Amino acid sequence: MQLSLLTGLTLILGFCFVVFNYKLNHMYKKLNPIGNSFSPLLSNIVIRDRIGPIAINHNAMENQNAVLIINATVDPNHKAELQGYLGNVMQIFGQNGGKPVGRFQTTESLQGEDSPQMVAMIEFPSPETISEMVKSSEFQALGEIRERVFSKLNMMICKPL
Repeated sequence: MQLSLLTGLTLILGFCFVVFNYKLNHMYKKLNPIGNSFSPLLSNIVIRDRIGPIAINHNAMENQNAVLIINATVDPNHKAELQGYLGNVMQIFGQNGGKPVGRFQTTESLQGEDSPQMVAMIEFPSPETISEMVKSSEFQALGEIRERVFSKLNMMICKPL
């Protein structure tokens, strides 16, 4: 009797696992209709990203898109010039296919030194697009104001892991 009860419980649990996995796959397909079917139980980072506080563009990950990440600290002596610079540089980003993913202000530094005041993420069609844009005469023309406005500036080309 114990063997048949154990076998029955195993079958029920197995069935529940299959149904649960099917429902998660169905939910993932609704969130990402372009994506392939997968087991969220084995790769739940996509689901966690999708329902987290920041929506991640997973279509960018499927293509060869790249993200320009900018960490910056504003020079307080030239803070008045910041908005003018940002307006000009965002126009250049847009002309090169850049789409803002998000802009963030540091509210608390948890570890490390010299945390930036702001972080921006801009998605581009490819890493080469970013490299060419940064070398362009339009972007280079903003060099002087960029150096005045920011006491610290880091720009990185990143791709999904």
